[in-house]
Amino acid sequence: MKIFLITCSIAFIFTSAWGQNKSDTIKTPALCHNKSDTIKNIDRKVLSINRETKYQIATLKNEAFLDTAFINQPGKGYGQLTGYYKNDTVYKIREFIGISQLHDMAITEYYFSGSKLIFIKETEEYGPENITDSLGAVDHKKNKADFEGQYYFFNDKIINTNKKGEQKILPKEMYFDSQSKEGQLLLSAKKYVSLLTKKD
Repeated sequence: MKIFLITCSIAFIFTSAWGQNKSDTIKTPALCHNKSDTIKNIDRKVLSINRETKYQIATLKNEAFLDTAFINQPGKGYGQLTGYYKNDTVYKIREFIGISQLHDMAITEYYFSGSKLIFIKETEEYGPENITDSLGAVDHKKNKADFEGQYYFFNDKIINTNKKGEQKILPKEMYFDSQSKEGQLLLSAKKYVSLLTKKD
């Protein structure tokens, strides 16, 4: 009888531990043994967040989240910030900003798990650039490339980065030349969560 109880106890502990690890892998991308697994789990979490349709949505436009100097520049800046929530927990924030006269626009998407930033995707699309040649004639040219950047986060640190194209930084009031990219992204995420929470 004693041996039977010990065997059952060991089987129960093993089964519970296996089930818990599997569940944690899906729910909390940060709980992994290596970087590769963490990245794969973040990808799964991001896909799950994007597939969800029953979010509460909060929206801010233009001066509600952008610096007035950016909005009032000669090129006329504009933007929209959208937060996606469930049960008062933020899962995704989408920032869209643009410069009207240049036809430049940037979309930055912030993804969260358990209120922790796990992933950011940046996309920039640029309009034609007006270039004056040596004779004073205006030549309309498309900029060199559009840009896409992906940043994976673990405990507020970037653990992996993928970039395509050349980035053209659109001005934002919270960015400083001396600040790291990691610092810029974390500061933006924190600021936007705060702004959207106050809106509610």
